[in-house]
Amino acid sequence: MYAASTIQIPVRIAHSHASFSKHHLVHKLLKKKFNTMYTAALACSEAAGKWMFDNNCFEIISNGIDIEKYRFSESTREEYRKKLKLEDKYVIGHVGYFADPKNQKFLVEVFNEIINIEEKAFLLLVGDGPQRKEVVNTIKNLGITEKVLLTGDRNDVANILQAMDVFVFPSLYEGLGLVTIESQAAGLKTICSENIPSEVKITDLVEFLPLDADINIWANRILRKTKRKDEMEKIKSSEYNIKNSAKKLELFYENMYMKSFTGET
Repeated sequence: MYAASTIQIPVRIAHSHASFSKHHLVHKLLKKKFNTMYTAALACSEAAGKWMFDNNCFEIISNGIDIEKYRFSESTREEYRKKLKLEDKYVIGHVGYFADPKNQKFLVEVFNEIINIEEKAFLLLVGDGPQRKEVVNTIKNLGITEKVLLTGDRNDVANILQAMDVFVFPSLYEGLGLVTIESQAAGLKTICSENIPSEVKITDLVEFLPLDADINIWANRILRKTKRKDEMEKIKSSEYNIKNSAKKLELFYENMYMKSFTGET
């Protein structure tokens, strides 16, 4: 961005996809200068925009998904539950990079409480990352290895979501949390921490809980069984439908292009 502003490229678009940084001082020092370098600002959520751009103007462009890819399929559910040996289980699922923000260790601790209530409960963790070994050690120390499956990185997440009974996303912070849109498209009850931007709640499938709530509250909400609900029409009409978000982005680019001729950017 510095190089682009130095040679005065007329349209310089910054994009914020986060709402937190471990490097508070560096972020604070650089942000003031950074905010003089772009001509337009985009964010994936209100929280991400305010974190990066403060009171400067920014526009939200939602991260769209191919929603039909996630539509619930009973046959896919049966296929994947059989493939993963989960036929008779109550499957609590999570998808995410194994690192501090995703808070998988907290989920494992909640699950350890859950199995005292529901013997058929099973934890399905999808993803990989630097904290995977730490999470595995926590699972071993709790003696629940046989009730947890870590799949690693997968390219069939849309199908794995079909095998779950509830989706849990207890992040410490998120710019958005796109996988919660995917879980809703799959018709899954979705339990999120209150640190997830409220924009993800586009259906009644989403429920928020504070991370400092008693662990029993998390366990009981996760175990509150509900029927799978098709909310595809709501998602289809939202900006998280990639067809809608792509059109909005296209119009934004066209507008910036036209303004570049008049010097308005």
